[in-house]
Amino acid sequence: MGTKIRSVGKDNLFNYPNLTLLNLKNNKIEDIQDGALAGLHNLKTLVLDQNVLDDLINQRTFEGLSNLTTLHLGYNRIKNIVDDVFARLHSLESLYLYNNKIEKISDGVFASLHSLQKLYLQKNRIEKIGDEVFINLYNVEKLELEENILDGMNSSGIFKGLSNLKSLRLSKNGIRHIDDIHISDLSNLQQLSLSRNRISELPAGAFKSMTKLRTLDLSHNDVTNINESGLSQFKYLKALTLGINNLVQIDDFIFSELSEVSSLKLYGNDLTLISTYSFYGLWNMEKLYLFDNKIRVILPEAFANLNKLAVVLIPDNFVFNITAATFEGSYNLSTIKLSGNSVRQISSSSFSNLTNLKKLELTICSISELGTDIFSSTSKLEQLDLSSCKISVVSSWAFSNCTNLKMLNLSATLIQTLPPYLFGFNTQNNIEEMNLNQNKVKYLHDFEFANVGCLKELYLTSNEIKLMGKKAFQGLKKLTRLHINNNYLISLNRTVFAGLYNLTYLLLDENQLTAIQDFQFADLSALQYLFLRSNKIKHIQPDSFSGLDHIQEITKLDYVDVFTDDMLAVAIECDVFF
Repeated sequence: MGTKIRSVGKDNLFNYPNLTLLNLKNNKIEDIQDGALAGLHNLKTLVLDQNVLDDLINQRTFEGLSNLTTLHLGYNRIKNIVDDVFARLHSLESLYLYNNKIEKISDGVFASLHSLQKLYLQKNRIEKIGDEVFINLYNVEKLELEENILDGMNSSGIFKGLSNLKSLRLSKNGIRHIDDIHISDLSNLQQLSLSRNRISELPAGAFKSMTKLRTLDLSHNDVTNINESGLSQFKYLKALTLGINNLVQIDDFIFSELSEVSSLKLYGNDLTLISTYSFYGLWNMEKLYLFDNKIRVILPEAFANLNKLAVVLIPDNFVFNITAATFEGSYNLSTIKLSGNSVRQISSSSFSNLTNLKKLELTICSISELGTDIFSSTSKLEQLDLSSCKISVVSSWAFSNCTNLKMLNLSATLIQTLPPYLFGFNTQNNIEEMNLNQNKVKYLHDFEFANVGCLKELYLTSNEIKLMGKKAFQGLKKLTRLHINNNYLISLNRTVFAGLYNLTYLLLDENQLTAIQDFQFADLSALQYLFLRSNKIKHIQPDSFSGLDHIQEITKLDYVDVFTDDMLAVAIECDVFF
């Protein structure tokens, strides 16, 4: 509320018996007097976050709040919580005590909170929790304890009272051994996060009673090896995260018991090999995360029979060869990311079995040539990113079968010439965005983009374009953005932009243009932004911007940028408004 209240007195809220929400967040409250809240019998939510409360030591602090369901006490300075301070909050369902300085929680603190469902204790300094702190919290479904100092629990039955707990977060506590935290009694647990600890192994039996566990996060630990006995307890698990550990290999059949897993994250490890049987048994896996490892070899049929596998992410590894056998049997793959690998060549068979592929990323690789039939079997492909590769040769018809392709990124390669019939004779393609930035294209021929009539965005920034045929953009009636900035254009043919009726952005800045001809933009009735900065323009004809004069009747020309050191006088002389 920003009023910087320092204290809540007895008489401050006396006249508000029907209040249901009280927000005192972001003040400097350090004291709540006895009985100050006693008259708020209908209060449902009390927000005291971001104040300077030191301790909750008064049993009368929350007196009278019998209908309170939500209490926010986060971001204060609370160190101690006296027994029974919450004793009269019988309706409380959510209690937020995160970001305080609590070091210890004694038995009895939450004893009367039989309606409590969510308890947030993360980001404190808790080292010790009493043996019976949670003993009566049989309705609690969510418990947040991350970022404390709970490297070991003092009692084997500490979580025993949480019979209905579904979600437990113990991340960033310095935990070394799973057995030390005594979670085996949580038979209804569905989500468990143990990320950012120091766990090195998964002991057999530690999760044996957790038959309902669906999500387990063990990322950012020190796990060096996973064995079958450690994983066999997770037969009903849906999502397993082992990212950023010290795994160096995956034993064959290691996941054979995890037939229900739909998401497996193994990113950020030291894996070097994916064998034919690394993922055997993961029949329901839909997403596989393998990026940022040291994978060099993927053996044939490594993903075979994983009929539900849709997404495979393998960026930032050392994979150098992609063959037909690599993805053999993965007929439902829709997304593959292989960027940042050592792939040197892709052939017509590399993706021959991937008839359902929609998104493919192969950026920052060593591919130098795109042959005619490479994508012949990927007719459903919608997004293809080959940017920052070493491609210098693109064959005609390279994308002729990509009839559903909407985005093609060939930026930052070594392409000098766009081949004719890049999409074959097919004019029914759906490509909407083509990125050719940062190449070495020198000339745009007439009808260069004639068979991509659905194109809406064309990027040609930072090439070496000196000339453009007068019909270079012929047929691009749906084009809305055209970027030709940072090239070597000296002049523009008067009709080069003819027919671009829907163009709204035209970037011609950072070229070497010396003049703007009469009627240069005559067909650009939808143009809103025109960039001509940093050229060498000295001559603007009286009708250079003809066609834009009446544009306010259709849409406003919002921005024209032509200014260089010499342009202001030219603009005024020609009576052009910028």
